[in-house]
Amino acid sequence: MRSRSIPLSLAACSRLKPERPTTGLRPDGVTTFLASHTALSGNTVRLRQTFTTSLHMAALTLMLDQLFVRSDALTRQLSAPLVDERRQYLAQCAAQGMARRTLRVKARLLLSIAEYLSLAERPDDKISLSEIEKGASRWSSHNWPSSKSCYAKLSREYFIAQAAGWLRFLNRLQTVPKPVKVYDQMLAEFSRFMKEDCKPEATRLGHGTR
Repeated sequence: MRSRSIPLSLAACSRLKPERPTTGLRPDGVTTFLASHTALSGNTVRLRQTFTTSLHMAALTLMLDQLFVRSDALTRQLSAPLVDERRQYLAQCAAQGMARRTLRVKARLLLSIAEYLSLAERPDDKISLSEIEKGASRWSSHNWPSSKSCYAKLSREYFIAQAAGWLRFLNRLQTVPKPVKVYDQMLAEFSRFMKEDCKPEATRLGHGTR
């Protein structure tokens, strides 16, 4: 017996749903385009970051390359910690009109300041003046063992001055607030009283002149 095909009613046909693709891609290819666009955007971001880093390193090298001719001295400056912080401070000093020789001496000393104060190991700490003085004494004793040498005293003072200036530029210098004394407050109150007392009587009473 020949089998007969049973015609489907319109209601049955409306209940039939087309099979969805199992690949997770939209039939129109939009998902493929979005995935490709996302990958391209990620590559663009990475290229931009690489380009920015290259420009940054070029600026560091250019600044320090103007101060150091020997390759070993330049390599030491670029490989030491806090290279960006040192370069920024030197750039500011150069903008103030400092001579190249002065900048070269300052650049060498910044390496010692960063080392003797362990600045790279604690980037969030503020450094007190007493700690700078201790680091200056250790650095001076290493270079001039005799504490009676005039160079030892001058080197300590120079270390302290340069370290304070650099740390102040980096906002890492710990400042001690000036203690308020009793007579300071009394003097301020007396100053306010004298200013108020010296005003014309009409002004003190709140009446203006006509």
